[in-house]
Amino acid sequence: MTHPSPAVARLGTSRAIMVLAALLPLLAVFSAMAMTPALLLLAVVMAQGVGRAGVVCALTPQGKVMTALVVAMIAWSLLSATWSITPGFSAITAVRVIVLMIFGAAAFGLVRARVWLTAQAFIPFAAALAFCAVVLLTELLPSGGVIGALYDALGLDFPRFIDKNVNRGLCALTVLVWPASLGLRAAGHARLALLLPWLMAAPVFAMDSLSAKVGMAVGLIAVHALPLLPKIFPRVLAVAVVAVVASWPVMFKALDGPVFSNPEIYDALPDTAQHRVEIWRFALERVGERPWLGWGMETSRAIPDGDVVYSGERKYMPLHPHNSAMQIVLELGAVGFTLACAALTATLAAWVRLPNLDTPARASSAALIVSYLAIGFSAFGVWQYWWIALGWLAAVLWRLTIWPAASRSATQS
Repeated sequence: MTHPSPAVARLGTSRAIMVLAALLPLLAVFSAMAMTPALLLLAVVMAQGVGRAGVVCALTPQGKVMTALVVAMIAWSLLSATWSITPGFSAITAVRVIVLMIFGAAAFGLVRARVWLTAQAFIPFAAALAFCAVVLLTELLPSGGVIGALYDALGLDFPRFIDKNVNRGLCALTVLVWPASLGLRAAGHARLALLLPWLMAAPVFAMDSLSAKVGMAVGLIAVHALPLLPKIFPRVLAVAVVAVVASWPVMFKALDGPVFSNPEIYDALPDTAQHRVEIWRFALERVGERPWLGWGMETSRAIPDGDVVYSGERKYMPLHPHNSAMQIVLELGAVGFTLACAALTATLAAWVRLPNLDTPARASSAALIVSYLAIGFSAFGVWQYWWIALGWLAAVLWRLTIWPAASRSATQS
């Protein structure tokens, strides 16, 4: 099987993509919400670089199944507006998610069509990530750091910035570091490629975001474990991810009584983990009221009694369940949850069967996948636009790194 050899992107397009990639880490730290317009801009820039060539992306049989299931999942989400408790909000959210998915899929497909970059173009992206890691580490100094001094000089609310922006930013950087590391390797800097994730791990593990810590930990495990078992590990990982996601609501219900309801265990949990336990209990109670169809897409914030405050500022449902599986089964019911698990299964199966990937490229993709899913599984809403956009951006940048080599390999075979 052969693939069309992509042509190098036009010089202006190549530079634009390189600059945008280099800006992503800074955007992640100061305003992760900017990932959404960044994805839209990237797709437009790449389409402009292709010109009349268009997208040439022949799907494999596995790719067709994956696409069909993802479309079915999104269609069910849109359909849920007809029985949603907030029908207008559900419909608007569904349309916006569909638009984001179209732009993300278009950018991802354009890599295979015509657009790719030289490996050297990823050096500024990796350098920006390293710069952000060092700057964030300076904030831990007793005298403070660069960002703190800047915020003090401008009279801005630095504690809120650390609590909101930096915690989101750490999660975003944890995902972006994997394509950047692979880009360094492709550029011939193998040692720096190994060092970059560990450099990023320093502020992640030193600062407060528990979700970023989990994402970085599983990413580091994946990137170092896959080369040891290159054929077995991807299959085991795919099965394990689906098993955890699909069984999580039942698993939590089974563990709640003997584990989380045990005062000794519950009191030992961090405050954020205790709050999540209460949220998930509340979510499962509401799932029982609408088990098959759910309450409607993005209705978590409007679930009855979800705004009840307890233990100070805690709410039983603060915007979303802070767990992907819980949110989908709550909002889209058993039918939507089944479609989501099927789409995830097909996506991971397609990933396992990707041809012409060397071990570093596959290890990088494994780290990206588990980091993204682990963070999203525990921290953000399923439909948060910036988080969806970040996933697409990381996937596109990863593919921009590996596609030239994969194309040459396929052409020579």
